[in-house]
Amino acid sequence: VATPPVRYHCSRIMRSWLVWSSFLTALATPGRLPRSVQSFRKIRHMPVSSCTRRLRVRAAPRNSFRAYTTGTMGVPVVDKAFVEDFADGIRAGQGEGILIDVRERNELPYGMIPGAVNIPLSEFVQALEKDTQFWEKQYGIPKVEVDDNVVVYCKSGMRSHQAAAYAAAKGYPNWANYAGSYIDWFGRAY
Repeated sequence: VATPPVRYHCSRIMRSWLVWSSFLTALATPGRLPRSVQSFRKIRHMPVSSCTRRLRVRAAPRNSFRAYTTGTMGVPVVDKAFVEDFADGIRAGQGEGILIDVRERNELPYGMIPGAVNIPLSEFVQALEKDTQFWEKQYGIPKVEVDDNVVVYCKSGMRSHQAAAYAAAKGYPNWANYAGSYIDWFGRAY
């Protein structure tokens, strides 16, 4: 007896994230660009297990930078538990990393993850080119070094993914995206 196919539900946000990440991967990988719009549309109908599998963090040795590559431009993704530990370490002065909020300044009244520094995405590209003096004056922290561990977040994870991908392209290998971002941290959107 054949069982009917199971229909999975994948949220609209996750579907659009998967479509864009698949598209960006296709652009970055020679020979992987879809041949037609029809073949690209098939990507939108992925089961929920494919969606959630991308957001899990694999176990890592203690005191390591726990993240894994999503395959999308090589940007590591971290979860809420990791960011909680990371932010606690920063607040206690024991952390060896920086938590960056790339939302615009008008979004900050809705709340920030404690210990985070705001560098709006609109200033982000120019900020990476500036020196330590500028960073200390503008953001109150020394400039991010190449070997620093950095976690980036925004409202939903899209802008933070762009920032982490840009930093990786500029030679900063230890940047990770908090994919759940503000919505996951606070449990609500604004």
